[in-house]
Amino acid sequence: MSVCDPASADLPPGEWTHLLVGHQWPGAGALAVLTAAAAGRLALGASHDGYADTLRSIRAGIVSRQSGLTADAAEDAFRRGEVTARAISARNAVKRDCYESARSWVSDLRADLGEIAAAGNAAIRRALDSDMPAGQKLDAIVGTVIDAREQANATAGRCGANVLGAIQQVLESGDAGTSAREFAHRHGVELDRAFGTPNHDAVRAEVTATMRGRPDTRIGP
Repeated sequence: MSVCDPASADLPPGEWTHLLVGHQWPGAGALAVLTAAAAGRLALGASHDGYADTLRSIRAGIVSRQSGLTADAAEDAFRRGEVTARAISARNAVKRDCYESARSWVSDLRADLGEIAAAGNAAIRRALDSDMPAGQKLDAIVGTVIDAREQANATAGRCGANVLGAIQQVLESGDAGTSAREFAHRHGVELDRAFGTPNHDAVRAEVTATMRGRPDTRIGP
């Protein structure tokens, strides 16, 4: 399973796109989640910064004009509160930056996969419109799909590595005590199998099923 959603309904145009890049396509919902997460962290960071400013203002004003043990204790409490609020704001800033970076990487991945899909659909169209026998058309299309999937896997793998790095930063900012890869594994994301080599027999079966569903294509009895 990849970091992307293969069931996405907003695939790029093209009759064969689902076979070419659908297994790595990140849906628009992924972008929406990352956008909302970044906005949420921005708001939280600003809120804690504002709270820290308030504590500092009180400490520098009313509290600083007092004297005695109680006043000293109050000043120390306000100072510690400000430091804590600033630290929380800083952690939210790290997470916000990571979410924004992840959104940019996923957006770039969608664009790259769209180009791969367009090229693959065009190649398949040429094969279907050619005078090749049906069996050769099948072979040509299978080769095109495998090539597109290899490109998609490589592109998604780079995106996944970047996102994994961002997750690691988020985990470290919160002292999670685990690695990004372990975190992904615990949540059902098997990165070791997400970007491997396409299975030729499986691809051939998928292409065969798709071609048999076309009224203008004959590939066998």
